[in-house]
Amino acid sequence: MEYGLPLISLLSLPGIRGYSLRQMKTSFKKYRRPYWRKRPFEYIALWQSLSFFLLICLIWVHETFDLTAIFFGTEETAFNYMGASILTAFVITVGFITIAHTYLQQRKTMEGFITICSYCKKVQINQAVWEQIDEFIEDKSLITFSHGICPECLENCLKDTDMKVDDARGATVDLS
Repeated sequence: MEYGLPLISLLSLPGIRGYSLRQMKTSFKKYRRPYWRKRPFEYIALWQSLSFFLLICLIWVHETFDLTAIFFGTEETAFNYMGASILTAFVITVGFITIAHTYLQQRKTMEGFITICSYCKKVQINQAVWEQIDEFIEDKSLITFSHGICPECLENCLKDTDMKVDDARGATVDLS
């Protein structure tokens, strides 16, 4: 059973709802978030993994080319396969523990549902306790808040009170 034109042909018609398909595609591109914004925890784990991998590469380059003899002019030492292997195993162990701990801690701080009042924007801690959202986030993370007022709210506030504000340059601004 066919109900008319398929959706893709409707979207490709110029002027449908005021947008062409090309305009719709380009308008959606600006809303695509990069990978690191979609999955920040995986992104941090990736960079931590790369840094530990580079550290392991440095261990083996040092053992292969004897970097201390090259940079500091010390006596050349023999290739120490066992020492490099033990150091590599240690770096892998420390890297795994560090990356796993960081990943789990960050996931833990950002998971869960938060009940927030739609009027006063307080957050429900338990059945009887409500707390300001900025205090709640400061307690649960490393974020510190600084309060300000956006230009729209400032304008609305000043219109409500019919006040004048001095500009930073000393000029008087009347927003009414």
